[in-house]
Amino acid sequence: MKGQASIEYIALVGIVILLTIPLLYYGISKSTETIRINQADDAIQSIVKTADNVYALGVGSKDIVVVEIPSGVTSAAVNGKTFSLFLSIFSGTSEFHASSLAFLNGTNAFLNNITQKGTHRVSVETYANLSGQVNVLLGGYCGDGFCSNTENANSCSLDCSPYCGDGV
Repeated sequence: MKGQASIEYIALVGIVILLTIPLLYYGISKSTETIRINQADDAIQSIVKTADNVYALGVGSKDIVVVEIPSGVTSAAVNGKTFSLFLSIFSGTSEFHASSLAFLNGTNAFLNNITQKGTHRVSVETYANLSGQVNVLLGGYCGDGFCSNTENANSCSLDCSPYCGDGV
């Protein structure tokens, strides 16, 4: 009698464990995906909020924002006033986007680099385009093809050419 009760108890515990393992796996997978979603959303919101702050301060303003990029980011895009991240999640691709008050430009190096998992320091600065409109540059650096207000012909001849004939 005692042997039969012990075997039944062991069988019952085994069945409970077998039923619990898939639920535990599902819970861990779901929480991992939720963390990745939150990281992607937080990253774009932080970048756009910083862009709005430097835009409000005017031409020549610059700041650096530190963001954590999750694994699975397939691409990033800047389109007018919108910054987007595309994240491979739940066997599909989800788009996360945020809108800015300013027109945004992102360097190709920035857009390629921001897709890599890890902590990134993103330079965010304002500049005036040829028509005088204030834009925000994401990921700017000397050699990116943009002559921002923090660069000039002496500090970054790769991006800025000397302007002759202005009388100065």
